[in-house]
Amino acid sequence: GREYHLPHGFVVRNGYTHLRLLKRESETKREPEESRITVPLFSQEESYSLSLKGLDVRFRTRIAGENEQLPTKTYAKVFDYGKINGSMEIRHRKEGDYLVIHPDGRKKLLQDYFVEEKVPKEERDSVWMLCQGSKVIWIFGMRNSEDYRIDEYTKNILEVEYWRN
Repeated sequence: GREYHLPHGFVVRNGYTHLRLLKRESETKREPEESRITVPLFSQEESYSLSLKGLDVRFRTRIAGENEQLPTKTYAKVFDYGKINGSMEIRHRKEGDYLVIHPDGRKKLLQDYFVEEKVPKEERDSVWMLCQGSKVIWIFGMRNSEDYRIDEYTKNILEVEYWRN
């Protein structure tokens, strides 16, 4: 994570596996953009979409069936809708965010997760997440929380799919 300031406004930053040459002006902080959403209670299948800067997300609620097929793609996940209480946010990281990493409830701070996964420091503030308060439900394209996994007691499912626009 060290960086070296060079003449003419350049910075060399030491990454996990490589060096990056950046122009100092390009290091402007991203404006936080987020969207608070409330997944509606439902009695039948519903679906809706939203667009954010650089990201489109589609939500679909449905009743769980037997022998449920779970998506294996990194851009689509399913969650136990009954375990989601109230509203969720799609946003970038905030201090204190955490991820439940084990079925027994063990947590990991998001900062620690990013370090372990070697997410470059300059990219961490632009990673999109689905959250409920400080609890991360899903880091898009990466890991999802153990707290919202589908199990044998799941009655209703929330499908979330994203793509970059």
